Amino acid sequence: MMLLHGNCYLSSAADFNDPFDCLPYIDVPTAQPDLWAWKQGMARRIADAMAGDFPAWFIQAQAQTALDDLPIPLLREKLQQAAAANAREKGVFCLAETINNVLMWSHYAANHYGIALQFDFQRGNAEQLLPIWKVDYQPVRPVIADMHTTIQERPLADALATKADFWHYEQEWRVMKADKAGTIIPFDRSIITGIALGAKCTAENEKLIRKMIGDSVVTLHRMRVSDRTFNLTMAAL
Repeated sequence: MMLLHGNCYLSSAADFNDPFDCLPYIDVPTAQPDLWAWKQGMARRIADAMAGDFPAWFIQAQAQTALDDLPIPLLREKLQQAAAANAREKGVFCLAETINNVLMWSHYAANHYGIALQFDFQRGNAEQLLPIWKVDYQPVRPVIADMHTTIQERPLADALATKADFWHYEQEWRVMKADKAGTIIPFDRSIITGIALGAKCTAENEKLIRKMIGDSVVTLHRMRVSDRTFNLTMAAL
């Protein structure tokens, strides 16, 4: 319940139930001069990312030599390993666009015994959880040129926020922070506007939730099973 206290845990993307999550395919050109230009660009971006004690030109030259020495199959393998490492280090906080999806309650809220929180990112100060990306659902895996770009750059961010179309029911939005996997970031909890109790949430847990929110300005609801359809409705308590 750390979210109710204004603390958000960022999970590693590698721990998610989708083995493709935050793991785009890294494409390597095979024809010259495309391959030569790609290696030059890659070496330059590696130098920019590693700039520090050594001059950029030295790092770029070393990276160029290392790239030239690698056959294309091995280069592809190492790039995918780098992408997997990036996914392990990526801190992600996932949200859903709707609150009445039966499958979401079944998969992520303890079979309807849990709760769901409602967020309003236009209320209070949501800066700590920004930027936030809307997940795009596609039938094919995203392809990018390399992982040596910042998460704010659109091609990489779009790829990391792309999932297979069979996940579309989640209607996901996600917060992504580079190198923040397994960390907790504080946020203004006033952006939490409501709590919905699952349809099977027990009276004991409802009492606990009421105690935790105290006199906070948070609307409390309960999800209810519809009489004649396979839908959930939300009723105020």
